[in-house]
Amino acid sequence: MPTRKIQPYHTLLTERRTIGQLYNLKNHFLPQQCHVLAGNQRLQDQISIQWADIATLKVDAVVNAAQPTLTPGGGICGAIFAAAGDELEEECSRFGRGIKAGQAVLTRGCQLTAPYIIHAVGPNKDVVGEKERASELLSDMYTRIFELCKANKIRKIAIPSISSGIYGIDPTLCAFEACKSAVFALLDDDLPHLEVIFVLFDPKIEGKDQEKESTRAASFFLDALQ
Repeated sequence: MPTRKIQPYHTLLTERRTIGQLYNLKNHFLPQQCHVLAGNQRLQDQISIQWADIATLKVDAVVNAAQPTLTPGGGICGAIFAAAGDELEEECSRFGRGIKAGQAVLTRGCQLTAPYIIHAVGPNKDVVGEKERASELLSDMYTRIFELCKANKIRKIAIPSISSGIYGIDPTLCAFEACKSAVFALLDDDLPHLEVIFVLFDPKIEGKDQEKESTRAASFFLDALQ
């Protein structure tokens, strides 16, 4: 029997792929120890991964990996502020001095396609230190993100990897807390139709390096769901 050619992650992820599709396309099955996902097609279909510029996605809300000051930064934060226009800084000024790690607030999307932006501040390794505190703050942050989804009737949300870049938190921990929180949120009776897209993208990475980075980043999320 001929072996099916398996596409690299970067080729697969230029389009949104559900968790169920990714395991199938990579010739894997959802691991049996992941009882919630393995036995729930709805959850497999509602959690997806994509390599894309989050600021361009047609969703109800994008999550900004925000600075505590809610001002423009680098990476994802800078890309979102640039695409949203000057109005976004005015929107964020409503929150005074900003917010703390583990918190999230909602603004209009301004010039983005998405009607809303959820600004979420993750933990910084230089500040929080121990792994347990970082885990707690990530969990609090994602809980708040999904509370805002519920309160604002958001049905499709795009979430970048938060705290795993310059904030220095272990990417494995970041992916685990993101996936765990998404599964719990989707099991909530008040969020049965929410679609969660984990967006893997770094505007600084170009060319062949994109394939290497997308494979690395996708693996963290797929491993977290095992």
